[in-house]
This record gives sequence, structure tokens and C-alpha cells, in this order.
Amino acid sequence: MTNSIHDIHEGMVNVAEYALQFLDDQNREHELHLSLLHRDDGEDAFLTVLVKYTKPTRYSHVPDLVAEWQASRRHASRYGQAGAADVGGGDRRLPAEWRGSGLGTLLQSLLTAWVKDGEPVRLAEIIFASGDVCDSDKKIDAIALARRQRFWEKFGFDFELSVDGSFGMSREKFSDTLTVPELKLANDRGWKMKLPDRLIGDFGLSVIA
Repeated sequence: MTNSIHDIHEGMVNVAEYALQFLDDQNREHELHLSLLHRDDGEDAFLTVLVKYTKPTRYSHVPDLVAEWQASRRHASRYGQAGAADVGGGDRRLPAEWRGSGLGTLLQSLLTAWVKDGEPVRLAEIIFASGDVCDSDKKIDAIALARRQRFWEKFGFDFELSVDGSFGMSREKFSDTLTVPELKLANDRGWKMKLPDRLIGDFGLSVIA
């Protein structure tokens, strides 16, 4: 990736880098480095977002690698096989200290914008597992359950779930119906983030101060 998501060329590896600044709910500053890695082998394309601290963190319980998320697209074949995309597969976890910061919404927005920018294709289902929302006693954590649901719904997904909502999968969806939500630079949990204008412009993000 160079100046825009439209500048990705087939068969090339592209890297873009951005500086992110966060102020947490305890008024501590966090300086992060966001890297975007792209690969396209002509059949499948991948976009990976990597977030690290710019220098060793003063908070020893927080890992220097904060997130590594990925989305993928499979191109339609010359034999008539339809293309497809996966905007929610793999690891989507953040360190506990970063949950509710707005960082996860930012990263998913970048991956969603990239998938949405391509030809309309069917999306892989988002799978909900009960283990993702259970506490150490294997009881459902109502807060985690609601947070997971809200997170994916703001990107346009809806779900067929078990009675308690702990497991299930998303309903059929195509990439052109995805939603990239407005990003709040200050949220109701006390976190604030500062995004470079270039990142906002490259992905066509909409932000709320």
C-alpha cells in the first residue's frame, strides 16, 4: 500500500506505516506504530494490520505487539468460480488493557474498507464460540457477550444465535453491504485517539471528534 487502498497492485507486496497516539482512561499516553502489509499472488490477496508500541512499553504487563489482524480476498477464477472474502477470520483479540479503547474498531474498519473496496463477493461467516465469552469459571460473561455482538453489528453483520447468544454464526452477507462505522476520537470509556490525516484519507474513514 502506498498512498491509497486503490494503489495495491496484483502480485506486489506493499507496506504503509502510520503513527497512532492514544490517551487512556487514566490519562496515560500510548504511542503506537501501525503497519499495513499486503500480498496478492493472483488468486488470493491478504491485508495484515500490525500494531506495536513505538518503544518498549512502560507497562510491563502489556505486550509490545498489541494486535495482528488479517483479512483476505479470493479472486474470481477464469473458470467461473466466484470470488470470496473473509473479513473476520483468525485472531481478533486485544490485550485486556486495550479493550474498549477504540483500537479494535479502527483496525477492523481498515480491513473492512479494504474488502469492501473490491468487487462484491460473498463473505465467510463470522463464527461465535461460547468459549470466547466465558469467564474463568466457564460462565457466560454478559458484558463480553454484549460487546462481541455490538462490535460485529456495527460492521453490518447480523446473526443466527443460540438461545443464550453465546454461539452461532452470521447470516449470508456480501462485501458491498458491509458498513464502515464512524470512528469516535473520544469515547464514553474515557479513551482518546489521534489519527494521522493520511490514514483517514487513504481509507476514506469518517471520524467524530
